[in-house]
Amino acid sequence: MKIKLDIKPLSVNVAWQGRRFSTPAKKQYEEQVLLMLPKQHIPGPYYRIDYKFFLVNFKMTDQQNLLKCLTDCLVKRGIITDDRFIIDERIRKYPSAHDGIELEIEGIGLHEKN
Repeated sequence: MKIKLDIKPLSVNVAWQGRRFSTPAKKQYEEQVLLMLPKQHIPGPYYRIDYKFFLVNFKMTDQQNLLKCLTDCLVKRGIITDDRFIIDERIRKYPSAHDGIELEIEGIGLHEKN
């Protein structure tokens, strides 16, 4: 399944206040992403995800910080069962005039090879 989201990725650095509380920015991001994501479950039991982040602030963004909030939305929306079942992921970032995200998600079995 290919998904394109026209939204600025949210870094975990702005998603949490301390260790327990979500920021208003995280709550707003989650609401927007959940509305944009399709209502379709991808059968597993495991998953391969290709993340592409298109970033206006390319040089200052740590791509690892962009994964958690987005992946949590995939679980919350029911697209994947749980992020602990992601066994293969590729993460790329690109400089862009507009922020955005593209995902390609595939359900896989453990016996499958690259």
